[in-house]
Amino acid sequence: MLQVLCAKLRKVGLLSLLLTKVFTTKEMNIPDVIIVNDEPIDVMKSNGAHKYLGRTYNGDLTKRRHIGFQHRVRLAWAKFNHYREALTNKQISIEVRLRLFDAVVTPTILFGLMTMPLTASDLNQLDTIQRRIRSLLGWVRVQDEPWRDMMSRNSYK
Repeated sequence: MLQVLCAKLRKVGLLSLLLTKVFTTKEMNIPDVIIVNDEPIDVMKSNGAHKYLGRTYNGDLTKRRHIGFQHRVRLAWAKFNHYREALTNKQISIEVRLRLFDAVVTPTILFGLMTMPLTASDLNQLDTIQRRIRSLLGWVRVQDEPWRDMMSRNSYK
């Protein structure tokens, strides 16, 4: 059955056995590699993970969303740390630093999350992370200030 599926996918150009992984949620005696049409395919068990198109996939379905989310958060912090000197430099205007932040850090965290089902808790965590990183830049929110005024304000504290 798997050989037929591989043949059909390969026929239309949708299969690269070097990139293909088989995920299993069963803890059976499954080998680490299966051979299909004389080519090896890695088997990812519940404790394994695989990066693909900006997301990390885990064999354990109960942890998959959480692990994928945390992967994007780690990448965003890594991107922030890469640009930390410019982002935290008080000699550079806050507007320029926020533009840099929105150009490099925000897309990094959002890239793989676009196709991921997020919970309200995940969205709250994203807001918290964004506020935390922006506070490192020197951006502060004035309590009860309308959003439009806050975003257009030129002098940041």
